[in-house]
Amino acid sequence: MGIEDEKAPTFIQKPKLREDDEEDIIFFECVVAAHPKPDVVWYFENGVIKKSPKLSPQIKELGSGRYYIALKLRDPEDEDSGLYRLTVTNRKGDATGSIKANFKAVEERDP
Repeated sequence: MGIEDEKAPTFIQKPKLREDDEEDIIFFECVVAAHPKPDVVWYFENGVIKKSPKLSPQIKELGSGRYYIALKLRDPEDEDSGLYRLTVTNRKGDATGSIKANFKAVEERDP
């Protein structure tokens, strides 16, 4: 691909939540088209998310200038509830997306 084929990031699949109940993991995931490969920054509320054992950002090239972008959250708790945002940037432009997550535990009651 030449410079004339460069493309600013655009969402092919908007950010959404996916649960993996077996491992108690939440994925915030989306698919973006971009060329060249974009940089991704994730935010929680107003702070930048740093990679940790609990939170790990992922980007995987799917081919044809498409990228699977995800944030993996292990063992979600009440304090993990809030607004998650991502900014996807390359030299042609940027795209932003957000998703609000609520992990408040529902108390079980005895009959």
